[in-house]
Amino acid sequence: MLRKLSLAVALLAPVSFAGVIGQTITGSLQFNGGGLNYFSPANGFVPASGYLNSGASATVVAADPAIEWGYSDGSNTDSADFTPTQLIIGDFASNVNNNAPATYSFTSANSGVFTSISLASNNHPGYSSVTLVGNVITVSFVSVGIASEAAGTQFTTTFNVNAVPEPATFAVAGAALAGLIVWRRRRARAH
Repeated sequence: MLRKLSLAVALLAPVSFAGVIGQTITGSLQFNGGGLNYFSPANGFVPASGYLNSGASATVVAADPAIEWGYSDGSNTDSADFTPTQLIIGDFASNVNNNAPATYSFTSANSGVFTSISLASNNHPGYSSVTLVGNVITVSFVSVGIASEAAGTQFTTTFNVNAVPEPATFAVAGAALAGLIVWRRRRARAH
């Protein structure tokens, strides 16, 4: 019986921790409270390659390994990356500069996907807050001075994200469980 239970857990484990991976999410990066989305390739600040938003849109399907959103203006390169259990925001200062107030938001196409978010680690002096309201995660950074944004500095702010797997994940898990039940019945009849 223990062996059968272990087989069931092994079949279900790969699909039960997908979390945000596979979800359609729109990323937004705004500076100084403005309305321009710098994660949109149409605005000219998304690198030509290396990010999922390097294509035609700020709306992407979260994948791992991949970095979903990127932005670069010659002074800073910012990125936002979902893993199965975390959101990692990176800020690389390539020149000495002031860091403008920035707001990142991530909107899931499906409501109820994000269930909670909490700060895991941070070395960015401008980090201010994170909120989850409905299907939108919002991360805010305040302005910091030149001394805080020295050239060659990499800042990383990491959040733990809990998410409900997409419905297809439940379908795969159900099919695996049904297959296990059929296999067990056939094996019982053979003995």
